[in-house]
Amino acid sequence: MKVAFSKYHSYGNDFILIDDPLDALALNENIRKWCHRHFGIGADGVIALYPLDFPKFKMRIFNSDGGEALMCGNGLRCCAEYLFLKHKLAEPIYIASKLRTHLCWKEKDRVYTSLTPNEEMYSGKLSVFGVSYSYTLVDTGVPHAVIPCNCLSKIDVKAVGKAIAHHKQFAPMSVNVTFMTQGKDTCVRVYERGVEKETYGCGTGAAAAALLTWKMRGGKDRPLTVKFHKCSHVGIEHFFHEGLLIAKGVAWHVFDGEVMLPSHLASA
Repeated sequence: MKVAFSKYHSYGNDFILIDDPLDALALNENIRKWCHRHFGIGADGVIALYPLDFPKFKMRIFNSDGGEALMCGNGLRCCAEYLFLKHKLAEPIYIASKLRTHLCWKEKDRVYTSLTPNEEMYSGKLSVFGVSYSYTLVDTGVPHAVIPCNCLSKIDVKAVGKAIAHHKQFAPMSVNVTFMTQGKDTCVRVYERGVEKETYGCGTGAAAAALLTWKMRGGKDRPLTVKFHKCSHVGIEHFFHEGLLIAKGVAWHVFDGEVMLPSHLASA
């Protein structure tokens, strides 16, 4: 049995999007195979999109390791872009994540998505590989340990990010790790749990960096753009609107295709 999919990405953070899928999609084995960069389609995750009462939809997000995520900022943006293109919509829509419902709308080529982060933050210190790091834990739907630093290019994100993400301070859970520099724009590199590597972009990580930057600067009255180290030509603009944190960014349609569902799942 063949299953239709669309490939989307937002700032290089890429997803296999399947509209109104079979329940069999939730099987971890299937997701890991599809996300494999060499033997599958290749993606950071799979998004299952379900219609509700129009204009409401629901998304389920699975990381490339097969685990389900509560929320994904770039995944939400990709879902919204897909729906705006598919239905040729001009009015706002609502997409429910496992965490909450998000308002989404589009103006020209920019997609606006609402986030309702927990603005309570707490700071701590930990050591990995003999180096001490100061972090601030910020929850933007998923937890991020945000670490200000001087030079992003010198950080071994794969090794250091993984060690911090699974540090005993955060046990029994793990966290995403966002390394951040400040200048004209805030710039980040993010190690994502579940993907277990640095991703080109991370929407919740960008939002976490924006919230911490506003806190460090003593106000959030001005919009703040966050860029990604590996995709720095365009960033995500953040601002508050009627009490909601809004992320203004771009998502791109890459291609459409079909993938074979294993025969033992096709009849599930």
